[in-house]
Amino acid sequence: MSSVGRHAQSFGWTGVFFLFFALNPPLAFGQGAARSLDIQPGARQNGLGAAGVALFGDPSDGLWWNPAALGFADRTGVQYTHASLLPGLAEIPYHHVAMATPLGSYGGLGASFTRLDYGGGDEATPSLALGVRVHPMVSVGANLKWVDIWYAGGFFGAVHAETFTADLGVLMRVERAPWRFGLGAMYQNFDGTVKFLGTLPTPVSAPLGRNWKLGASASVPLRLTDQVTVGGTAVLDYNQSDVTAEYHTWHGGLEGYLVHADILRLAARGGYYHDPSGELQDFTYGVGLRAAIFAFDAGWIPQARDSGLPRVLKVTGGIHVEFASDGPRWSMD
Repeated sequence: MSSVGRHAQSFGWTGVFFLFFALNPPLAFGQGAARSLDIQPGARQNGLGAAGVALFGDPSDGLWWNPAALGFADRTGVQYTHASLLPGLAEIPYHHVAMATPLGSYGGLGASFTRLDYGGGDEATPSLALGVRVHPMVSVGANLKWVDIWYAGGFFGAVHAETFTADLGVLMRVERAPWRFGLGAMYQNFDGTVKFLGTLPTPVSAPLGRNWKLGASASVPLRLTDQVTVGGTAVLDYNQSDVTAEYHTWHGGLEGYLVHADILRLAARGGYYHDPSGELQDFTYGVGLRAAIFAFDAGWIPQARDSGLPRVLKVTGGIHVEFASDGPRWSMD
């Protein structure tokens, strides 16, 4: 076992927690408190370089990436993302469940729950989201979140913090057959600050990871036969911290897919995660499978440069279906 791993075991969750911050300094100091809010769910987006602000797809994808995507919801979706953070060093389970459903032609409604377990403390965030179509091509959305943080032990004993915060977003979709373009913007954790209480010598206040996010996407399908379609999607995101101005990142990726008769969809993805501070600069990749209403995606993203740690694997499983008067239907777009 490495010396880092031995220290993690000797310090318990507190050691792992501080090692996590030490191995990801731009995240720790550029993003703020409540680390679980900054961990990207969705294996599809992670395979695309951790980009998804303007990515269209299943509505349950949109709650974290851009709640305005709910305004274009055309089906009901439920999905679950799991990851074990810091593989090769410690087990820090991450769980994210999201569901969304359309509200006729007006938009969509969604809910999610995120939990990050440190082994002796945890962060839990339930949320409710609404997206409304204000124009045939434009949607706005908001995601209201309750953040609850417990650190059950450590140098100062039990520490607790809780607060409300919200994500606000806008998304434009332009369709020029067969092309589809997206432009999106959102603000993450609007006015979010937590105050840590408990056995600390004095209460400590810290901002959440507040970020401006901009994104663009382009997608084109090419029908080869009546039963077979191939296509591609490109995405690009920019993230700017509103806590530390020096911290910003670029994310981008490409997806190629093959669809057979709205029954089977296979996808391969690649991307790049670029942190100009030098801590995260590497490729991402992923795969996706959809059979009828069932979907499975896997994405691999890098850890801190020169840490010697393997990539983080994120997996997402979901069910996506449109409930029509003549029975459930689904599509592969």
